[in-house]
Amino acid sequence: QMKIEKDKVVFIDYTLKNSEGDVLDSSIGQEQLPYVHGAGDIIVGLEKALEGKQSGEKINVTVLAQDGYGEYMEDLVREASKDEFSDVQDLKEGTHFEVEIETEEGPQVTMATILEVGSDTVKFDMNHPLAGEDLYFEIEVKNVRDQSPEEADTGRILSPNGD
Repeated sequence: QMKIEKDKVVFIDYTLKNSEGDVLDSSIGQEQLPYVHGAGDIIVGLEKALEGKQSGEKINVTVLAQDGYGEYMEDLVREASKDEFSDVQDLKEGTHFEVEIETEEGPQVTMATILEVGSDTVKFDMNHPLAGEDLYFEIEVKNVRDQSPEEADTGRILSPNGD
């Protein structure tokens, strides 16, 4: 049985809950989630917990906010003039939209959420929707395999089971 280690392609079924026990996301009844171990495809706290596991194992993992989507940062809540939102179709509270921000590595696209639409301005939040949340995962490892040569080249998982 192959163990999960760097560069292995891993398929998991997962259910993600918040601290209240509400299900936020789940792959059950959908496609399994594939990822390349050690490539930064999934949050760090989850990778650490999956290291060394093998197909068929079930684990429960608590990922604290700092190992998940980070702490909630007040300075990522901004306000801008309404004119800047002309390309956002559904301009109302709760709408998600993409925004480009300058980082040390250059411009990056991030998701933001509209908090409030005023008469002239829009208040929005660039924190990840799960920032500041401790995350509770139930995971079943479905398959662990080597990357194919093409996958190693492209860094993308090309076929679900690697056939």
